[in-house]
Amino acid sequence: MLRAGKADEVLAACRGSARVLAQNAPTCTLAACQAHDPATARAWLARASAGKHAAIAAQCASAGTTLEVAAPAPPSPAPAAKACDDPMECRK
Repeated sequence: MLRAGKADEVLAACRGSARVLAQNAPTCTLAACQAHDPATARAWLARASAGKHAAIAAQCASAGTTLEVAAPAPPSPAPAAKACDDPMECRK
């Protein structure tokens, strides 16, 4: 339906059924983007798998709706090695 230019029908289906939304979060998000509804698109984007966020956001941008995708969190640094003032303490 979305490819046929029926974003309004897709939006209605997504809004009308939590099950439809859960099973079709990427499609629902794109429909919201095509309808230029960024608030709904952002909310539904959160329901899509994280690996698809960038691709969905890119498709939304091409539809004229900008969604900001959060950058993945940087890895936490490794704990610093403990300096030993007393060499006997380091053996423990």
